[in-house]
Amino acid sequence: MLRFTRDCLLSPPATSSQDKKDKYVYLEGFLLHYRNLIEFFGKQKPGEGDLSIHHPEAVWPIRRPGGPDLEFMRVPDLWEKYDTYDNVGSISKYLHHCTEQRTEAKSWNVQEMFEELRPAIERFESLLPEYTLSGSKANRREIRADQTLDGHSTY
Repeated sequence: MLRFTRDCLLSPPATSSQDKKDKYVYLEGFLLHYRNLIEFFGKQKPGEGDLSIHHPEAVWPIRRPGGPDLEFMRVPDLWEKYDTYDNVGSISKYLHHCTEQRTEAKSWNVQEMFEELRPAIERFESLLPEYTLSGSKANRREIRADQTLDGHSTY
């Protein structure tokens, strides 16, 4: 979803009012998923029940990646940069609820944000166990939204 919304935002500039409205929807989708991922990969103290790279046993119950891989995927600097509570420009402050701050324009460098997180995402994807789709091996990148992964989701 993060890749999809990024691609939509980086496509040619919006020309119609509907295209511009669509861009806002894609931006909100990108920010929502980005925030979830930087929390997963970067928040030092996740909440109870939250999936986190700091609790790899929830993602890899049988065979966990080694310390170097786990350390590579931890990106607390991105969580600090984009979403800590004391950060006045945090993503959450623009997504949570109606506030005065949300009325102020903010520019989001979607490509830069994506590139900062890309290495962690790619390492994570490379370490995911194989899931099956209807009893056969499935390429996670080819699964459509109307299909399931035997109850598991990779995004």
